[in-house]
Amino acid sequence: MIRRLASFSPLLAGAWVAACSSGASAPNSDVGYSSCPTDAPTTCPATVPSFANEVEPIIEKTCALGGQCHGPGGAEESMYNYTSYAGIKTNYLTMETELLACAMPPSDAVAPSPADWLTMATWFVCGAPNN
Repeated sequence: MIRRLASFSPLLAGAWVAACSSGASAPNSDVGYSSCPTDAPTTCPATVPSFANEVEPIIEKTCALGGQCHGPGGAEESMYNYTSYAGIKTNYLTMETELLACAMPPSDAVAPSPADWLTMATWFVCGAPNN
């Protein structure tokens, strides 16, 4: 079963972008990324994406490492640190909401590929296991 996602609040998304951008608050047109998929699974498949082998590398690339917002030196590191499973698990419901609404990562950050987006969305719907 697949669900079609509704749009997100531009005001709230604008606040997220402002938190991670290097300059002044970004206009709403800069929120999220343009190639974001809009279909996500609503049930967990028999084969759950692996945190260690599939999900963690995506999060490192798009959220946590290389100067991204949720890693060392990032604007959101102290509040949402995604450099460990514990930090990710604590915030996975927020991460899921933002990913599915295409609000994160912001437009000035590395966006996940459609395949990576689906991997993360599937892992979230499975409860974000440490597998």
